[in-house]
Amino acid sequence: MTFKSSAVFLPQYLQTRFLITPRSASVFTGVFTLLGIIFGRFCGGIIVQRMQMNNKNKLKFLVIASFVSTLLFLLTFFVKCETAKFAGITDDYDRLGIIGNLTAPCNVPCGCTTSAYNPICGRDEIQYFSPCFAGCRATKMLRNKKAYYNCSCIKEGLTTADTEGQYIDAVSGTCNTGCLKLPLFFAFYFTATIFSSFCSIPSILIAIQSVPPSWKSMCLGLMLTVWRFTGSVPSPIFFAAALDFTCKFWDINECGEKVNCWIFNEENLVYTFKTTWISMQIFSGLSCLYGLYKHDYVVKEKAEEKAEH
Repeated sequence: MTFKSSAVFLPQYLQTRFLITPRSASVFTGVFTLLGIIFGRFCGGIIVQRMQMNNKNKLKFLVIASFVSTLLFLLTFFVKCETAKFAGITDDYDRLGIIGNLTAPCNVPCGCTTSAYNPICGRDEIQYFSPCFAGCRATKMLRNKKAYYNCSCIKEGLTTADTEGQYIDAVSGTCNTGCLKLPLFFAFYFTATIFSSFCSIPSILIAIQSVPPSWKSMCLGLMLTVWRFTGSVPSPIFFAAALDFTCKFWDINECGEKVNCWIFNEENLVYTFKTTWISMQIFSGLSCLYGLYKHDYVVKEKAEEKAEH
């Protein structure tokens, strides 16, 4: 569920908090999450093997790894960038519109629709949902990037002329706030994922080493069934509801049904993602801590049963 929460929330988190494109957010999510899991599982198995841990020491290792990953993930709370203004969402079109409504007097004649999210950044350093909502009337390609001209909603900011002497009002993409904190975020997130994944191999070893040899196949089958069921059935239902809660602006079709979430509420998204991730790690650590607490009692009880037989 920790892995699934990253797959669901992290791309939206990166787009909302660090203002990167959806494509880059998906690539970063895949690379850092998968590499962290692969590296963590491999290293977790190597550490347990090289140190020749018994089950009790494996449980201690799992407790430490779970809580260290939680602490590292908590550090990502303090890594954030300044969010650019968004016309109709956080900005009211210079007092001519209403926050929560993308339509304003400057773009009413354009007949804009929210069926396609195509963000642009104006020379006024304000982000717009699409060129239409910025009132742009002309466009052309400049250096593999679209530039927009004659935008009725963009009236402030420094003007820049292109090679033909025309003044650019906006360019495609989100506004760049000049934030350089993304590498720091991934440093904390990547190491937190590695420590979280340390637990995978040792937990399997504990399970198969805690039952008689004839029960090992049944033990693995039962454990993996519960594991997959827990991660595959409740998690999609929970994550779908959580994404609905974090959405700030929906694309609503002709029937009044919600189709796509274009813009997320940053605060709700951050706290939902991090609460989910951290709660899973704490639950894992507390479960192992309980196993550690019961370990000596169970081992002693089994030893007495063998002695009696």
